[in-house]
Amino acid sequence: MALTAKKVYAILKRQISDMEAKLNSPVRYRGTVATADLLPLNPDIGDMYNIESKSIYGEAGMNVAWNGVVWDTMGAPIDMSLYIKSNELADWVKQQNKPTYTAEEVGALPADTKIPSKTSELQNDSGFLTKIPDNYLFETDKTLNVSGKAADAKATGDKITELSADISNKLNKNQGSENSGKIAGINESGDIVPMFPVSVDYNEETNCLEFGSDQKMELNKGINLDSTLTKTGYAADAGAVGEITNSLKEDLYVKTYNIFDVNFLPRAFIPLTGSHAGELFLDNNDNYSATNETINVLPNTQYTFSNGSESIPYELQLSVIFYDKDMRFLGYASNAINNYSKFFKFTTIENTNHLRFQLRSTGKGSDIPNIKKWQLNEGNLLPYLDNYVLNCSTDNIGNELTDINIDNPQVRDFVEDVDYTNQEYTITQVGTYSAPSVYYRKDCGFPMVVKWKLNRDIKNQILYISTNKLIPIADTVTVKSYDIPCGISDFAVYNLIPNATYYYKVCGTDFDNNLIVIKEGCFTTNGQVHMLKIDGLKNVRDLGGWLTPNGKIKYGLLFRGCELDDTGVGVELTHEGKKELFDRIRIKTDIDLRTDVGNTKSPIGALVDYNCYPIQPYDTGLKDTITKGLIKSIFEKIEEKLSKSNAIYFHCQGGRDRTGTLAFLILGVLGVSESDIAKDYELTEFAYASYKADNPNTSRKFAQYVSMVSYIKTFNGVTFNDKIISYLLSIGISQATINNIKSYMVA
Repeated sequence: MALTAKKVYAILKRQISDMEAKLNSPVRYRGTVATADLLPLNPDIGDMYNIESKSIYGEAGMNVAWNGVVWDTMGAPIDMSLYIKSNELADWVKQQNKPTYTAEEVGALPADTKIPSKTSELQNDSGFLTKIPDNYLFETDKTLNVSGKAADAKATGDKITELSADISNKLNKNQGSENSGKIAGINESGDIVPMFPVSVDYNEETNCLEFGSDQKMELNKGINLDSTLTKTGYAADAGAVGEITNSLKEDLYVKTYNIFDVNFLPRAFIPLTGSHAGELFLDNNDNYSATNETINVLPNTQYTFSNGSESIPYELQLSVIFYDKDMRFLGYASNAINNYSKFFKFTTIENTNHLRFQLRSTGKGSDIPNIKKWQLNEGNLLPYLDNYVLNCSTDNIGNELTDINIDNPQVRDFVEDVDYTNQEYTITQVGTYSAPSVYYRKDCGFPMVVKWKLNRDIKNQILYISTNKLIPIADTVTVKSYDIPCGISDFAVYNLIPNATYYYKVCGTDFDNNLIVIKEGCFTTNGQVHMLKIDGLKNVRDLGGWLTPNGKIKYGLLFRGCELDDTGVGVELTHEGKKELFDRIRIKTDIDLRTDVGNTKSPIGALVDYNCYPIQPYDTGLKDTITKGLIKSIFEKIEEKLSKSNAIYFHCQGGRDRTGTLAFLILGVLGVSESDIAKDYELTEFAYASYKADNPNTSRKFAQYVSMVSYIKTFNGVTFNDKIISYLLSIGISQATINNIKSYMVA
């Protein structure tokens, strides 16, 4: 039916009236929300809310109003307590005619006053000294060891007399009549002794000193200088002597450091905290610090080391390593400690001065040791205890092993056995593999344990490992390095990339500073899932390794995980964890998916590019306008960083919901199957639900995960991957960005 002019006019008038109502609508206060996430999804124009906490809109207490497109900030509350009230004003301020004062009344200087510009023009009436008086030091130091005081004259004289007498006594003792005419020297004990067994005579005819042999030094020809300090009959070069004495002084300082001074501790010598000497505590976070009470170890002495009354969850191998006073490795002793054998008696060997303790799991328990208290001879020594527990398969330990699987068995079986291609989201199988109790951490891969023979002449050890056969030590990009204390003859290398050939070299420096190759070799890794062991964190893994129609996703570029600073899940990146992520994994970008927590830089380090994108998870987030914009920004950031081969770490709090949503989209874009995408999502359960048969919050049948899958399937496309790409295109991500990310990530 055709519209008449009257009807058209009526429709237009009604629309104009509605628009005028909206345009003229006043701002209406609707209430207060705790966080920005709780703002209504379908507000009316003019609706205003107060946000109690800090958010993307500003500080706590910010007011926002809906303008029809976005929430506009109205400005934070003004603290009126800073302003003076009208009733607090002085009476003279309220007067219309303000009082006036003369210059004399306010103490102003006369107009012709000349202000001095030089100190010489000023009169010194301060009472301060203008020069240092004679004998201003009113007290002397008779001990001759207090800095800042004058040395007592008598005490100084007495000391000189004492030293002179000591020198005379030693000369008289060693240079008596039987040694008359012989040259004297000083031995290691400080005693003066004759240097030559024969007399020295001067021959006037030859103008030479004769030492009772053919050795002669012609005095009339002068003496040549020797800067090498190795030539007999030459005079030592003064500069060379000064240089070597300074070197010896520095070396002496290094060798006499206080081993309980944390600033001078060799790496891996970790002091323990105790309420008194000998009673040592190890907390759940593996935190250590030093106490002040220490007693040196005696050589050839028996000691008893025990764990007190604490229960040991499984058998531990305890090694005691002996060092001399210069921290040179001497030897070691080892024994098993368990609930039946809680004591370990050992005898120190010759020249022992310091001890170091090493604990190692034998692979018979379900968790890392939680040992609270250790004692040595009931409190006569504060020793060192390394948290050196190898959570690894004993199959990977050996000198001849060349091909290892670095996937832990539970994860490997789950990935290989489970097939979700039937698209049945009412079932899950992850609990079958994540629940059983095992001796290793199930959210980490296995290490390769490199072993070598101990060398007592080595003062430090470094393990270099690389996929480059040449192992260019100076190359920090392809070569990973690990400092290893002397006395250790094996090391567990974690976080190796699967299906790669590695070359390693164990080097050491002897006490003449010569570089020595202790052992070198190569091995090959295999596996699929690259799960990382990062100190202080959990649930960290590489997105690499999954198959696509065009190849396999590359390792070492995109990593997902938990938060880096503890805001609720009990994890926090340690110093060693930072070193692993930055120096060895080489993370260059931190993508934080949490609601703004106030960070301005990444906990990994100041050189890491930090970005905060507070998205919402699952289908709720995929439908949210703000989250859509943030996802677009994230994909563009990933494209930018991958173009420079920069490794990226993205995370939320636990690394499950928001992180899982982003990983879901990335894996879908790259061509990973719907079944494998679900398995990657469920791998989180190996970190947080290891002792629960079926945790619905991390399995593929979780209602929110199912809703996200269902929502994606409403988009156009033949395959599941096509539908994910259609969604990303719908929120503004370009096809070029999608294609670039594929080219960077799939090989």
